[in-house]
Amino acid sequence: MKRRVLALILTVLLISGLPLLSSCQPKTDPVAEQYSILQTQQNNIYRMLNDPDARFINLINLYVTKDDTGNLCFRGELNSSASSLLKDLVDSYNADPSTTIPITQDEVETALTADIVKSTENVIDNKDDSFVAFVLWCQDDADLVYNKNLYDDEGNILHSRGSDANTNKSLSNYAYLLGGDTGCPNFEFSWEYDAQ
Repeated sequence: MKRRVLALILTVLLISGLPLLSSCQPKTDPVAEQYSILQTQQNNIYRMLNDPDARFINLINLYVTKDDTGNLCFRGELNSSASSLLKDLVDSYNADPSTTIPITQDEVETALTADIVKSTENVIDNKDDSFVAFVLWCQDDADLVYNKNLYDDEGNILHSRGSDANTNKSLSNYAYLLGGDTGCPNFEFSWEYDAQ
């Protein structure tokens, strides 16, 4: 009898003590958790898109929205100047014989807008996909040559056609194409020169 009473008392104590044990577990604040996730996403986006050699961040407007599961996340929206530059970047990337994974402008636009969180994670993790290869190419030093002879005021050749035009490696592929025809009118990619 004593054993039954003792067992009953222990059972009651255990059952009544379970809520106390569970209340000792740290509670997660869903708002704080969402904020932490958004902060990580924002840091990753800026880390990838604000690289000094390829500032994609200047081409998009970031905003917060809900994903398919109802969680808050970032999305991007291309600004008005983005389409023309992205076309030049994609065309040059695909034409460069050193690149091996082709990409379309639609794929780049999707990576910078709807899939921006996944895209930045792939770049940071150096995943093997077309957008990562494209971003790395954009950040690479541009392999540029002079497209004509340049002369000083006395008629002496300063730079010969076909000689290295990016000797100090100050221009990335992105920066060169961002400047367009007005930025470096006397330069061209070496692979364009070699094709002539």
